[in-house]
Amino acid sequence: MKNHLRIACQRLSPLQSQTILHIAVSLMLMAVISAASHFTFEHGCREKTIVVLFAALPAIPMFAIILLLGRYLARERDEYIRMVAVKALLWGAAVIVTGDMVQSALVAFSPDFWSLDPGTLTIMNFDLFFTASAFSVAIQLRRNR
Repeated sequence: MKNHLRIACQRLSPLQSQTILHIAVSLMLMAVISAASHFTFEHGCREKTIVVLFAALPAIPMFAIILLLGRYLARERDEYIRMVAVKALLWGAAVIVTGDMVQSALVAFSPDFWSLDPGTLTIMNFDLFFTASAFSVAIQLRRNR
């Protein structure tokens, strides 16, 4: 497995590795902001300015990731790779929409058991999006060998 990952990383173009690096930095920033937000609210700080700040801050790395993906698609010269990336993003969005619809129906059925707090739902959506996108890329590349 370790060899396969090394080979896959060596096959990336400079644009792809740069985009992955920037997305990883944005993800780390999002994790730090989420941890700081959770720690602050867990210890009872409920000042209005802090709440508004921590409501807006997590959107910045997410917006940066969306911009990075758009920039990558605009700069990618290989039509096949661009098509694979767009399909992966669409599959990731489809999984999120489907998951949210199922979760909403379950909450309507039994709100006490199925409801999630907004922070958990946001992180779950984000994780599902990137996991579904990664699986989509792997399936597409395997199918088109």
